[in-house]
Amino acid sequence: LLQCFDGSWKFDKYLAEALQSTMEMLAVPTDVPEEAWATALGVAFLRVRAMSREEEWELMAQKALAWLEQLPDASALVSQACVLLQHLAPQVRAQDESFAANDPPLQAPARKPPHAKKAMKAAHTVEINYKEFTYFVRKVWACSRC
Repeated sequence: LLQCFDGSWKFDKYLAEALQSTMEMLAVPTDVPEEAWATALGVAFLRVRAMSREEEWELMAQKALAWLEQLPDASALVSQACVLLQHLAPQVRAQDESFAANDPPLQAPARKPPHAKKAMKAAHTVEINYKEFTYFVRKVWACSRC
């Protein structure tokens, strides 16, 4: 989505849109590379606003944190980004509520027959609810270039 192959994020208008903010509100701290700040904001977003879906994004966050390890104060930078996003959360919550009012509710996926469940367990696979995942991508990570 917005995350680069190496695990970093770019600090641009698309990230600001995904975070439902502006570039000015997400201003880069002094002496911090833009890409590092953007990556910290990406991880903070996942931790602050998508914690209930951690199983879906934990590998993305691990890759981002591994990329951030090049900085001596990576964990402090992520903590600083978390504080910023928590501060911005009331504004985002108001926007989310108006967005959700116009959004159709999610429907539960159809139940699979019992033999399909046994086959999945035997193969040790994980089932992904693509409809719900697509909704998550559209709702949380929506940006004009996606």
